[in-house]
Amino acid sequence: MENRIPKSEFEKLNLMALNLRDLLNRLLEKRKLAKRNIVVEKMTREEIQSEKIDTQKELLAFEEKHGRPQTKLEKDLMRPLYDHYRKVKRLLSKFTSSKGIGELKNEENDDDEIHHIKDNRPFLNLHSLSLNELNKEKEVATLEKIKLKESIKKYEYEFIKSTGRSLTKEDRELHKEEFEKYKYLKAKLKLIDALIDKYEINHFSKAK
Repeated sequence: MENRIPKSEFEKLNLMALNLRDLLNRLLEKRKLAKRNIVVEKMTREEIQSEKIDTQKELLAFEEKHGRPQTKLEKDLMRPLYDHYRKVKRLLSKFTSSKGIGELKNEENDDDEIHHIKDNRPFLNLHSLSLNELNKEKEVATLEKIKLKESIKKYEYEFIKSTGRSLTKEDRELHKEEFEKYKYLKAKLKLIDALIDKYEINHFSKAK
């Protein structure tokens, strides 16, 4: 093989192969530490989401070091990893549209609860963030949204328990800030997801 291609190209390919091996080992270790299923098809929605983020980070770090695959040999070497990333994306999309129906209905109920609330606070300048920064923003916003949702649900439960009736618009005013922030976080997460999808379409889909 070394006689068929220039020595410099062979050395680069060999280094890429070694780093790819280390990358795959890191992904495997992350799965073990997170106690994710080794078989992607058997992962839960949350596990697939984590797998996607971990693979994204590793791909970006690899490309920063070696650049995008250019030659046929480089593309052949990297193809299994890119195929794995695309499979994870497809599974996550399928999970959202099928198994996540119940969760989507819950989100619709949340919209019914807070659809009167308006939030005019500006978003961060999300459009200028890198993919890693977008993922970090998503993690932080998701955790904050979960905590707020739990707080709101607790308030509603206690209110119904003590009054025997559901919340009215006037009742929500007592926790207006929480409801508004929850609405804001939902909108922010939707924008982040859209930006991540746009980045992936323009970046990873071209590496075949």
